[in-house]
Amino acid sequence: MKVSPTEAADIAGVTRKTLYADMNKGHLSFEVTDKKKRLIQVAELERVYGKEMSQHRGSEGNTRKWANTDNANNNPGPDNGVLLEKLENLERERLREREQLTDQIDHLREMLKNEQDERKKMTGLLTDQRQDKESRGGEQDKKLLALEATVEELKKQNRRILSEVQRKRGFFSRLFGGSQKLKKA
Repeated sequence: MKVSPTEAADIAGVTRKTLYADMNKGHLSFEVTDKKKRLIQVAELERVYGKEMSQHRGSEGNTRKWANTDNANNNPGPDNGVLLEKLENLERERLREREQLTDQIDHLREMLKNEQDERKKMTGLLTDQRQDKESRGGEQDKKLLALEATVEELKKQNRRILSEVQRKRGFFSRLFGGSQKLKKA
């Protein structure tokens, strides 16, 4: 609702001089008509002079011109119904999205569990899962010990054969044996 500056001053409970000063400073917005008259929205008066207006309303009691604006804000009207419908639609949308996200989380958890099971299977294929690991390890240890014993036996045989060959050679062959090897080379 738009009012003249005189009516606005009465409604706001201020002088016309104060009202015009606030308009000139830019604190209070207004519209100019074709006839160069100023019109002020009651809502703008409430914004700028909210406290003064409430004090003025209580003291004068002459609030018929703008009292209907308070009732419009408190009574449920068609705008409130539209807002309630929008709010309900938003709530339904939020619930639908929540269900979708919950389903997606459950699906991802299931995929993760399947991947973990698959990884365990692959690891099982790559490692030996037999129950008798000690007996298997014992067999390998036995084979290793047998090979080491064979190597030691062969070393002993080589040393014995070498010492026999050296004993069969005479003193001079041992002494000059190195020169015969040089002639062969």
